[in-house]
Amino acid sequence: MISAVCVGLLMAAALHASDVPARIVNPTAEGRAVLERAVRTALNGVKVTLAEDALTAQSTLILERTVRRDANGLRIQGRELSRPEVFQLVKSGGACVLVHARTGRRIPLEHTECVEDG
Repeated sequence: MISAVCVGLLMAAALHASDVPARIVNPTAEGRAVLERAVRTALNGVKVTLAEDALTAQSTLILERTVRRDANGLRIQGRELSRPEVFQLVKSGGACVLVHARTGRRIPLEHTECVEDG
């Protein structure tokens, strides 16, 4: 699990001075599709499944790998050692921007309405 302190340190390097943590309001199917494509793009095409309410209650999105199990329910790959992927939604100027903590990549989210989180 990744701690809040680690998330804060990762995000500090990727954020601009004008960025404000944000959350999505009035989500639409089109906006959710844009968010999913942005996350998939940031993760180099990895298929992701996001909740319908992703980023609507808070500005941080944490994604962990799906645990693969065999027919008996036992883990196939053993212990998962990779770190979760962390994203933050920010309002930058008038735009909603998704920031990937690990890479600092910034992806504007079209068709998405967001407000300051807080």
